[in-house]
Amino acid sequence: MNNLMYTILLSIITLIVSPVFLSSQTCSCAGNPSFDPSGLSFDNENKWNLEFSYTFHSISDLVSKDHEIINDVNRRRTVKSFFLKTGYSISSRFSVSTILSFIRQERRIGSSNNSFDRLNGIGDSLIAISYYALKDSLSNPVRISVGSGIKVPTGGSRVLLTGLASEDMQPGTGSWDLIFWGKISYRNMLFRNSDLFLFSSFRKNGENSRKYIFGEESILSSGIILHPYKKFSLSFEGRYIRKESDQRFKGNIPNTGGIWVNFIPEIIYKATDSIGFRTRIEIPLYRNLNGTEQFTTSYLLSFSIFKQF
Repeated sequence: MNNLMYTILLSIITLIVSPVFLSSQTCSCAGNPSFDPSGLSFDNENKWNLEFSYTFHSISDLVSKDHEIINDVNRRRTVKSFFLKTGYSISSRFSVSTILSFIRQERRIGSSNNSFDRLNGIGDSLIAISYYALKDSLSNPVRISVGSGIKVPTGGSRVLLTGLASEDMQPGTGSWDLIFWGKISYRNMLFRNSDLFLFSSFRKNGENSRKYIFGEESILSSGIILHPYKKFSLSFEGRYIRKESDQRFKGNIPNTGGIWVNFIPEIIYKATDSIGFRTRIEIPLYRNLNGTEQFTTSYLLSFSIFKQF
């Protein structure tokens, strides 16, 4: 029991401290969507997991520091992302995952037809490995998983837009990135048939061929998953995101980076033991952004279907 408590305490300290002291792709504010590693761990040995997701990201709020201001230019920006995630459990503790993506970006400023831009293309990919450091059981309600991944620049990042290569409108970033994460969950801590969880991740971004670096990102989130019925699960998550300013030639890009606090409710329906559906929405509650003005997330919707075989 002493070893168990020591492991739990050490993991909690690591999860909480890492986003604070590691400098914090772009988060819910940018065009190129981040891969969310919170669901990349699988513990059913020798099982395949397949998931297809569609995400609609509206990026039309104009924010100065910590308050929203009037969008005078009538700017509207959306990112529609398609993700194909595959995972395989090598053993009861180790699993590997890959994510492929296709990105469709649209931006309109004003009402003129000449002000409309649209870009489509294959997005970046992710290769990841996860490890269950501690698994729950009848006598142990705690589960701890950690993981790391490499984001591969398979997406286009040199698409011309009105004569210029706009970094945040590209299907890909053009850089190799590293992602690290950890998650702790505690079964039935507050309510029967529930899981309380704490999640943290850090993203270290590389430099692309144009000497551009998307700001490094740290995430700390906590929430609860409720299982009121056999086929339904409800999740409520609060997520803190800290992103450093983007850089070019090692100099900070104005009006990039900041702090976001988002609320993420989610519903999961298991149609069978192996097939399920997931829908979630991400809503910004608080933003404190760098610079004078930034366009940032209005909301994000996601729909998924997943299968285990």
